[in-house]
Amino acid sequence: MADGRAQVYQTRGILRRNGEGQMKGSTVLYATTASLAIACPLVTMMCLSLFASFAVLLFASPLLLIFSPLIVPAAVLLGGAVTAFALATLMAIAGISAFSWIYRSLARKPSLQTSVRGMDGGPTMVTEAGFEAKGPDTILSADGQVQKKVQVGALS
Repeated sequence: MADGRAQVYQTRGILRRNGEGQMKGSTVLYATTASLAIACPLVTMMCLSLFASFAVLLFASPLLLIFSPLIVPAAVLLGGAVTAFALATLMAIAGISAFSWIYRSLARKPSLQTSVRGMDGGPTMVTEAGFEAKGPDTILSADGQVQKKVQVGALS
């Protein structure tokens, strides 16, 4: 182009101007040298680690075969001990929860909550303290005790 405009051409779907996007040979050489300087020690360490693990496997295999009559029962015993400690922990948690529930139920004051049991001759009211009062004229005090009752009976 004689008028000085840059020529635009397309290479693999990328628009480029004249001379742009091209690497020099020295840049490619430096990048290759840097990648080899990083990758070679890593590959060497990986190979050494692989060969060391093979050597340990070759050394440990006969020992494992010789001592397996002792190792297997020891592993079973260790597994049983871990299971027993886990069960003991679960039972301790269950026992603490039961004692906590019993303590809370004994330490709780009777409340005003009542339940209606039947409709024969009026509703039957039962307090949390265990009192049963029959009749429509039943009045409970603030502490859950029956003040006025028509008929009082035992829980059935």
